[in-house]
Order: sequence, then structure tokens, then C-alpha cells
Amino acid sequence: MSKVQFFKKTALLICILIGAQNADASSLGWLFSPGKADPNSEFHNRLPEHFQDDITSDQNPDAIKLTPAEQHQALVWGLSDSEEKRYLSLMQNQSGYFYGTESVQSPLGGEIVYAKKATPVEILGFNARSDATRNKYAQLDAQQQIQYMSKYLAYVTAYNRAAVVLKEKLKLPIVRKFNEQKFSPYNYKPVVLQSGDKLMFFIHPDDEVRPIIASLLGSLQKNKDVSLNVFFIGNKITKSNLEMWARDQNIPPELVKSQKITLNFGNDQFQLLKTNHALPLLILVRDGNSRFVSTSRF
Repeated sequence: MSKVQFFKKTALLICILIGAQNADASSLGWLFSPGKADPNSEFHNRLPEHFQDDITSDQNPDAIKLTPAEQHQALVWGLSDSEEKRYLSLMQNQSGYFYGTESVQSPLGGEIVYAKKATPVEILGFNARSDATRNKYAQLDAQQQIQYMSKYLAYVTAYNRAAVVLKEKLKLPIVRKFNEQKFSPYNYKPVVLQSGDKLMFFIHPDDEVRPIIASLLGSLQKNKDVSLNVFFIGNKITKSNLEMWARDQNIPPELVKSQKITLNFGNDQFQLLKTNHALPLLILVRDGNSRFVSTSRF
């Protein structure tokens, strides 16, 4: 199915469902006759047009002679001979295109696998010409699906028991579920801060440090006893340059007023470091000791 076909069908289905749920159907131009007996009301409540049977005028299902394989298929799905013949006729038409077999690429190799899209009972139910017939196939389909799921779940339960016994017998190691949380980018912290830590950040005013500042702001707001001292390196830097930089970085003014973040002229301090590190340069001071923090981690 192409993308165009998929979206066309999806849009049509949405319109049909909305129309079916709309209490004031007349506002959409749909005219119903609630008092009139309609053997196919469940269809007409969704589409107020004449029901078009998928069997064409050139077909005669009763004239079909069932092969042994087709008779077996009818027996498998609980269908009569006439129902099997109608199913075979339907699958020669639009139902065969919409619900028939499709070829898919095998994930294990290049071979083609043919997969059924719908069961014979479902095909007959989709093309039911009356509510009674539709309900009949729906009940049969529900019984068959419940049988299938019950068998499957019973087997899965037995398999799990057998796997536990075999694992204990072979003394296989316990494989625990992989915990991906600690590797999540949402849990990544470029630097882990502790109470009393001080950060010294040396930058040029035009350095692009928004990701670094944003990360440090988050850490500062979580750790009350951590401070950030920003030192600006360069010539002709004014106080207004510092204030403008702070606004551009979305630094809360209250953090500056409380001295949790300080903005400083840093030429002299940077010279005292006697380092060849390029800017921006981040230093963590903890318990009287200092170390460089790689800004590439942010």
C-alpha cells in the first residue's frame, strides 16, 4: 500500500467514525429514518449510501465446485459450502486486494514470505449484507481468536516454566535487564558538583557558551552552596558589556545579587594562572584544590 493510499484511507475512516458518533447527523447532510426497519443499519449508520456487495454481476458463487483443499478450508474455519464459495468469489474482487495475501521480505534472508491479512471469517464479516450476518461472523471470529490466544498464552506459560527449570539445571548465569537510565542523555552531567564547590569560568565576551551556562545554571539552582565566578578576558570591556552578556545568557538577576554568580574583569586573574589552555576555560575549586573541567563535555 502506498503512502497516498494509506493517508486517503485513514482520512476516510476518521470521517466515517466522526460521522457515526455525531449526535446531530443531519448537520452533516445525512438523513436517517430511525423508525424504518433496516436489516443493515450498522453499515448505514456509518455511510448513508446503498450497500455495494463485492460480488460482481458476472460471478455465480453457487456454480463454483469446491476442491478438496477448499472443502478442508471451510471445515477449518467453520464455514458451510455456500459460505466458502462466497468467500472465494469475494477474494477475486476488491476484498482480495484489501485483505488478501501480501509478500514481505524475510528478515532472515532474501526469500519472500506470504502473509494473510484477514481470515475467511473476517472477510465474510466485512462483506456482510445484514446486521444479523455480521453479528454471526463476529461471534465466530471472537470464538476463534479467543481459542488462538488461550492456546498461545498457555504455551507461553509452559515455556517460561520450562526455561526456568532448564536454566537452573544448566546453571546459566542470570542475565539482568539492562539499565539504560544511567546512560540516558537526560541523566548526563558534565561535572558533578558538591556542596561548597566554586567554579571559575574564564571567557571572552563573544565566546559561544550558552550550552555550558545553561547546564551550570541548572546545577547552581539544585546546589545552594555552589557558586559560579565568571571572568571576562579582553580589552575595553565595560560593566555594561557584562550586564548585556548576562541578559543574553538568561542569567537570573537574583543569582547575581546574591553573589551566587559573579561577573568579573578577569585579565589579572587569568595571567596568574600561567596556563596555555585556550578559552573558554572552566576550573572547579573543591576543598582548596583546583582542577580543569573540559568544556567539550557540555
